[in-house]
Amino acid sequence: MKILVLIQFFLVNMLVCQGQTTTWDFNPAHDDFSSGALLDLRELNEQYAGENGFIELSDDGNFFVTSGNKKPIRFWAVNGATTANNMSDEELTDFARFLAKTGVNMIRYHGSLHPKTAYSDLSQADQTEIYNIQRVVAAMKKEGIYTTVSVYYTHMVKEIFPSWNIPGYPDGDKKLSGVIFFHDGLKEALKNWINQLLNAPNPFTGIKLKDEPALAIIQIHNEDGVFFYTISNVSNGFYEVIKQKFCQWLTDKYGSAENAISAWNNLTIDGDSPVDGKMALYHIYDATLDLSGNKAKRMFDQINFLYDAQENFYKDIYTFLKASGCRQLINGSNWKTASATRLLDAERATATVTDVMAVNRYYSPDHTGTNSSWRIDPGHYYAGKSVLMNPEKLPVNIKQPAGHPFLVTESGWNLPHKYQAEGPFLVSVFTSLTGVDAFYWFNASSYTYDPNPYYYWTNLPGGQHPLSRWTISIPGQMALFPANAVIFRKGYIGEEDTSLIEFRKKESILARNIPEISEEISFDPNRDEYLPATGETPFSPLTYLTGKVIVNYSASKDSSWHSPLLDGSIDYVHKKVINLSGSVEWDFKKGLCTVNTPYFQGLCGFPEPDNEYIFSDVTIRSKNTYVAVSIVSLDGKPLATSGKILVQTGTVYRPTGWAETPATFDNRGEMTEGFLIQNTGTMPWQAENTKVTIRIKNNFIMRAVRLNETGYYDKNIMIINSPEEKIITLPSNAIYTILDDTPSAVNNLPEENDDFVIFPNPASDKLQLIIKNRELLNCRLEIIDTAGRKVYEQKINNPDSIEIDSGTFRSGIYFALIRSKSLLSSCKFVIK
Repeated sequence: MKILVLIQFFLVNMLVCQGQTTTWDFNPAHDDFSSGALLDLRELNEQYAGENGFIELSDDGNFFVTSGNKKPIRFWAVNGATTANNMSDEELTDFARFLAKTGVNMIRYHGSLHPKTAYSDLSQADQTEIYNIQRVVAAMKKEGIYTTVSVYYTHMVKEIFPSWNIPGYPDGDKKLSGVIFFHDGLKEALKNWINQLLNAPNPFTGIKLKDEPALAIIQIHNEDGVFFYTISNVSNGFYEVIKQKFCQWLTDKYGSAENAISAWNNLTIDGDSPVDGKMALYHIYDATLDLSGNKAKRMFDQINFLYDAQENFYKDIYTFLKASGCRQLINGSNWKTASATRLLDAERATATVTDVMAVNRYYSPDHTGTNSSWRIDPGHYYAGKSVLMNPEKLPVNIKQPAGHPFLVTESGWNLPHKYQAEGPFLVSVFTSLTGVDAFYWFNASSYTYDPNPYYYWTNLPGGQHPLSRWTISIPGQMALFPANAVIFRKGYIGEEDTSLIEFRKKESILARNIPEISEEISFDPNRDEYLPATGETPFSPLTYLTGKVIVNYSASKDSSWHSPLLDGSIDYVHKKVINLSGSVEWDFKKGLCTVNTPYFQGLCGFPEPDNEYIFSDVTIRSKNTYVAVSIVSLDGKPLATSGKILVQTGTVYRPTGWAETPATFDNRGEMTEGFLIQNTGTMPWQAENTKVTIRIKNNFIMRAVRLNETGYYDKNIMIINSPEEKIITLPSNAIYTILDDTPSAVNNLPEENDDFVIFPNPASDKLQLIIKNRELLNCRLEIIDTAGRKVYEQKINNPDSIEIDSGTFRSGIYFALIRSKSLLSSCKFVIK
């Protein structure tokens, strides 16, 4: 009974103690990457990237393996390789080491090889870009980090030169989006750029990149496609080129453009001119609509034409690269479409001629204001809702084409999101159970945590500066990598059985028929009883949270198969989703996700303060309004028998002095509840206090240690032993806590306090407790040993001191604990 009282004492009163201040400074010291770190995930990586050969496809094509040992490999990845262009060699070395320490094993170079000067021939790649890529590949290789290179991005083409001979360009500030699919000169130039990149000897390694296994993936380009709105926004001059190619395509199919018009029952539109060899295209918006009759027939041909153009482009580039000896895997598309329901399958299907599928997709904070696409100013608005209340918006809700690994090449919970801690947690959980093979966070802005993520070159009223919104080098994202990288990379949540397989016939895709399931995010699970808001697809987007969703684009007819467990996994009445095996539950009414596996147990979201969340081996109680708690084995053993466990906690992080007020604002024509930003603050980050107590059933754990922000020992934490479990109340400034089997003579509370002292210390027959804080009058004194057993208690009546007969105490270490209404004070002492 006494031990139960003591447990209750700690569960309630240690949390009271934690609440004295509301935040702590997240201000990491310089990391020299010494061997003394208790949390360093470098060992998860190979000795050097490519140690076991090139990254290849598995036999069924669905996941990555290393060519040397054929072992599966997954990538916890970041963008930010171009950030290294401005780093010294020493900083780049630290950058690679820092990433490896946090669990990263892939980085993406998001650049563009196009020539940057007017005197450069279009076919000549930017040599500075090639040098930068070579440099970063070499540096990351040393720390076991692979590299993905995105070689072309239209938005990085700041100037289009007349010598490139692209009809209609330059045309003001119009980008080249959509052009490369229809311009042979630009396509051939792209081939040359990649060929130059792969065949130039790397001055840092002596190895050509085509022979470098540390270079894992080549992305043909970034964020471009023929089914997005940009295809209807090419220059007028280049639109004439597309019209000519469409006319030729129609001639190849029907014998002449006139025959095509006859097949459409003489339907023509503005811009048609068969006599000039030109046929117009509908605006891509029309392809998002439900069409019928002659317009549907003509739209079918237009989509078929665009589909062929894009597929042939990818096929041509892919064939060229493989024939040139490129051993890297190739990715075509990572882009979206004007309608995920009607056009995304066409976009993805065209790219299946390459090795790897991908998408760029963020969880948006719905941030608005002048320059809000890249910075955060006072006066801006944002909604910042937690995705835990909006599961349909989880960025990894993906329909994966069969026979291809899948990458999310850009994503994140961008600032000014306040609920960033859920990002790494949910990504690790749901990419694991759905089999997504790599997730790239966007964007590392520094070689360690960004010390000043502000734009200091501009001043705002009150001495403020704009805050960058495109950084993950902050506590709410990168500091929460370690536990989640372990979960993802070590398979602590096994890939779930398939929930849904969709079979699609090409003709159905070209006809823009409604699929069985869409990645459209119009579905509102808090209002819609079953179907998406469009009422169109048979399967709800919540299906993505139950297991893997696969699509086959080479079927002879449209059909689908779903798991018999699927219907029981989604509860629309109580607003819960459970994966097929029952290890992950998402309550999107309360906003809480819980995970219960042998190697990882935890929760994320908005826990009820009076609840204990009971898992197989651990119990979690938190008074945080919002928190992510991950309890993860670090030695590959189940939590019940592990000798080294990481308890990682994430809360809410804001700059010092950040200020906001609730507000309603116009968000793209819709009035939205959110916040008005009043002050962007300064460094350091303020982390909301951790208010968490855990119980764990593990007979091997002997020590609990609070680590600092860089993974080094900070202080011991008291462990209370009960007959069946150990109880640990985390410090208010806990982010990383290690539980291990290292013998510890003392599992201590803070050794010093301003409230009372023990004299003498060490003591023998008698000791005196000298009161320094008069608020402790009428409080209760308890003395416990290192096993958590209470050996003495009394009420404090004397405002100055208490004399205690300690002659009956055995020799050893003890803790004096004084509880008041507002605090818990402690002091360690020794009896000899």
